[in-house]
Amino acid sequence: MKIINIFVRNEILQYQNINMKNLYFSKHLFKIIITLTIILYLLSHNYNKNNNFEFFFCFCSMGRQENLYVRELISYYMSIGVDKFVFADNNLPNTEKFSNILQDYIKNGTVDIIEIFGDSYGQLYYNTLYRNYRKRCKWLSFFDFDEYLVMHFNESKNITVQEFLTNPLFKKCDAIEFNWLMYTDNNLLYYDNITLLERFTEPNYENYANRFVKSIVRGNLGRGIFFGSIHQPDNSLRLYNSLGRTS
Repeated sequence: MKIINIFVRNEILQYQNINMKNLYFSKHLFKIIITLTIILYLLSHNYNKNNNFEFFFCFCSMGRQENLYVRELISYYMSIGVDKFVFADNNLPNTEKFSNILQDYIKNGTVDIIEIFGDSYGQLYYNTLYRNYRKRCKWLSFFDFDEYLVMHFNESKNITVQEFLTNPLFKKCDAIEFNWLMYTDNNLLYYDNITLLERFTEPNYENYANRFVKSIVRGNLGRGIFFGSIHQPDNSLRLYNSLGRTS
């Protein structure tokens, strides 16, 4: 009986020891699962903890027959602090190309050209541009070639993109939406070798013309940001307006 009791007690102790080992293993397995889940989440969202971006601000656009004005656009946006440009060249085959007049900017790395000649891409091609450059650029804008950004804060006029985007109001936002103001053609029907900002000076204040927005988007958020329309990023993002308020 004594031997049996000892055997039984040993079995119980062994069973308890196994349970303790299982519990210990389960706790560590749980920690491993949680850690892997966090890692997978961060990888899926392409999280960049150190924000080691190559460029602060990238101007992204796609267009056709813009060669007369593209250098003016680059000059203007460089004057307000843009340090990278990516153009999707959607010109028709055997016509003008952006690369024909931008070789100096291409060689010094200021401009990248993605050739999509003659393809019927909608502007949702901006998702492709975002995927390709989201890890290199802290902020990316998605404007047309005839859209010129002017930024103000209270009494500060015509500030740079760096001054605007480093404002604490935008610390937590994913994207900033800017309302646009359209201009009339000033009855100027033909190219006359003056800048766009000199040619078009008469605002069109009709509500129907100015109800849309365009966006600046933080880099490294995910693989796609526009769904259905390039006038507003995906609603799952933290969207702010240009006054620093949630949209």
